[in-house]
Amino acid sequence: MRPTGQILAPSVRVFAYINIYIGNTTLEHYQYSKVVRTMKCDKPTLVMLMGAISTIPYEIVTRVLVTFGFAKYSVYQLTSFMITLDRPNVLLGAIYSIILGCVLSLVFYYGLKLLDIDYLMIKSIGISLFNWLILEVVFMWLIEGRNFIPHRPINDYYAQMFGSIVYGITLGLLFRNYLFKNFKKS
Repeated sequence: MRPTGQILAPSVRVFAYINIYIGNTTLEHYQYSKVVRTMKCDKPTLVMLMGAISTIPYEIVTRVLVTFGFAKYSVYQLTSFMITLDRPNVLLGAIYSIILGCVLSLVFYYGLKLLDIDYLMIKSIGISLFNWLILEVVFMWLIEGRNFIPHRPINDYYAQMFGSIVYGITLGLLFRNYLFKNFKKS
């Protein structure tokens, strides 16, 4: 019994044919188990979810610093300025920050394939601070440089940098505990 119309990788196709020929499984069972296995191990989606979750502690830290008067804007308010230009909006900022967090975590994940996962926390904090620096330059050039909002106090920069470190720590912990949990260095 030879399955027809199925597009499988050559090595996978050979094993599928052998199992079906021997009678160990049916093609439908093989395809179902392959789909279930793929859904459980969809690492890029998991990585993007980790990036989105990591923005929450970032916002909490900057919101606490705003509450105590150390900073003027939280991270969600600050990122909303890139859309609204002069009106802080937490919901728009949350959506924008979550998208940025997802993209940054994907870049970090694929970068780890080249760099290896040694010193994961230092690397995640480093990439987070590098991202903060790039976004601050863009923000200064687009928003503050054109006087859409008044210049922020220096404390705001420190608050955003500290929040970025929290984002890096959270992302590194999530990667270590859920993505590379069973990884053993050979």
